[in-house]
Amino acid sequence: MDIYVWLIGPIIQIIIGIAGFFFATQNIKKQHELDLIKYRKDISLNKMEEIPEKITEIIQNLYTYRGIPPEGRLSYINKLEPIAIKIIAYGSLKANKIYSHIRKCQCEKDEDYFYKNLSCFILLYCQIRYDLSGEEFNPKLAGDVNFREVGFNTDTYKKTSNKIVDELKLDKYFKIK
Repeated sequence: MDIYVWLIGPIIQIIIGIAGFFFATQNIKKQHELDLIKYRKDISLNKMEEIPEKITEIIQNLYTYRGIPPEGRLSYINKLEPIAIKIIAYGSLKANKIYSHIRKCQCEKDEDYFYKNLSCFILLYCQIRYDLSGEEFNPKLAGDVNFREVGFNTDTYKKTSNKIVDELKLDKYFKIK
């Protein structure tokens, strides 16, 4: 009987030690994966920090000049290119969706070109702001703040923006009521 006690005690301790080691390594592995995901997300957010500011400049130029600024299309493209690279590389799926819609709108020159382009950039600004801060920023607020000038058709802006939100299947807080 003494032999069994001497054998069973150490065997139970070994089994408990192995199980503890197994669970500890699994927890460490899960924590490492979570830390890695957080690190990657932090890198993306850091790379995107100045993008809302640059998009605001483009929005102001679009609004002020009703399209391409007087410096010309090359100047406009030069401002857009670094933003595009960062959005494609580090932006969320929705931000990339909106950016590709911007590129599509730039190829289509119709009567609502100005409002489509403006709405797209404002939606992109709102999406990136949401990605960075988690704050839901409605495009109507951007319109109220920036577009008080006579001649700006808020109804057309609202319809165009809501149509783009529907086309791209964006979150409902993007809808202008």
